[in-house]
Amino acid sequence: FKPFGQKMTKISKRMIDKSYEIYLSLYQAVTGSEEEKNIYKQFTPEFFDLIIIDECHRGSANEDSAWREILEYFSSATHVGLTATPKETKDTSNITYFGDPVYTYTLKQGIQDGFLAPYKVIRIDIDKDLQGWRPEKGKKDLHGYEITDRIYNLKDMDKGLVLKKR
Repeated sequence: FKPFGQKMTKISKRMIDKSYEIYLSLYQAVTGSEEEKNIYKQFTPEFFDLIIIDECHRGSANEDSAWREILEYFSSATHVGLTATPKETKDTSNITYFGDPVYTYTLKQGIQDGFLAPYKVIRIDIDKDLQGWRPEKGKKDLHGYEITDRIYNLKDMDKGLVLKKR
């Protein structure tokens, strides 16, 4: 970021100095659970022309996310989402919010260009993945809800079911 010199600042310690042209921030640094912690509102909604969201698959496309609240506040700015792992599920869609990608760069191309290291997949099967898992009668989850008595298989793991030790 050296070329930007004194034109750029990073928002930290919940302090905003409006004398810069470029601002860097994690959304957690400008939002909070109480209204007074939403320091992004110290800027007018028209303050920014462009907002670039890096790792946009991590929640900015979710309607109920803190990022979405910020993006809606600054709705007059152009929003550009960057991600190496676009998210398209029934609940979250990068395309619905940001539109179709204007540029894609495949893993294969990145490896061929020498920017990414080639990889080798080594499959390791874990006993619960192979055999399935059935909860003990009356077993409760971390929230105190009883886990449905059935056999959980690989398709359930880390989606509808997360086992601390697997």
